[in-house]
Amino acid sequence: MIAYFPDIYPDELIYSQLLRYYINSGYNAYVHAAEELFGSHFILPNVEFLNFFTPNALQMITRKMPIEDIILNHTMFPYYGRFLLPERKRKVFCSLCSKERGHFTPLQTPHQMDGVVRYLRYCPMCAARDRERYGETFWHRAHQIPNISSCPFHGCYLLNSSAPITKSRFSIENAAEVIIPFSDTPKMALDIEQQLSAYMWEVFQSDMNMNSNVIIGRFLHSRIENTKYCSARGAQRNITALYNDFIVFYDRLPDAHLPNFNLFQIVFRNYKASFYRICLLSMFLGISPHDLSNMVLPQMSQAELFDKKVRDLRSQRVT
Repeated sequence: MIAYFPDIYPDELIYSQLLRYYINSGYNAYVHAAEELFGSHFILPNVEFLNFFTPNALQMITRKMPIEDIILNHTMFPYYGRFLLPERKRKVFCSLCSKERGHFTPLQTPHQMDGVVRYLRYCPMCAARDRERYGETFWHRAHQIPNISSCPFHGCYLLNSSAPITKSRFSIENAAEVIIPFSDTPKMALDIEQQLSAYMWEVFQSDMNMNSNVIIGRFLHSRIENTKYCSARGAQRNITALYNDFIVFYDRLPDAHLPNFNLFQIVFRNYKASFYRICLLSMFLGISPHDLSNMVLPQMSQAELFDKKVRDLRSQRVT
């Protein structure tokens, strides 16, 4: 029976909250905590999403916040799910909210980036602020956004901890308060890295409209209409010109962080809706985080306006 459960901090991963519960409750073995939380000692905690919880654990976790808000505000769903095709996004969200799907996560989340193992990351300045404000630090979602290089609040580079982002047993060695040093010296990121990190965070933490049917590829195409990146009718994209200017815009960003030409094209095709690549392109195009988070299409596309103008001209000639 769970009698004590800590409150969750703003932007804290639920994994971090569960880890603090495990440590502060005095369990002498993971199997006992797993039985209380997940109903089986064979189940491992999911770092970026949710597990299937026992009724008692679920009651404690949702005592101040419904499960829907926990998914949106304390998991990485806004990164992996925001730009999915609308119907799939709704299906995935409902699946995560369901109590009948076990600990299966219907999204592919990489434990490696470019062949390198991912670790939970932290900002030394955030850790110092947490300790001053709360008496301890914790794992922030903002620092775990894939491809983000600097803290969106302080502008310094994020640092890897020794805790891998993978399914593993709760351990005191994975606790942020235990493994984040008190004496790290922050190193400030490049201006372009700071701007991109702040942009990505703004999009990440924005409200998600589950009822929107706007597709990201169509939205991005609408934002390059009537520019040199579109044909006169607006149906054809000049991807080469767009990509060349994109590369110049991000000339100070490390090359390893930029997509190649083929991956760049995919953004418009609604295939593998990469949050990172979409934010890169949107920031380059001058799309505000608010507009990207609340996508609205024009009443008529450039192609439709072009065709209407042609019909009107033909009609005038007939008369």
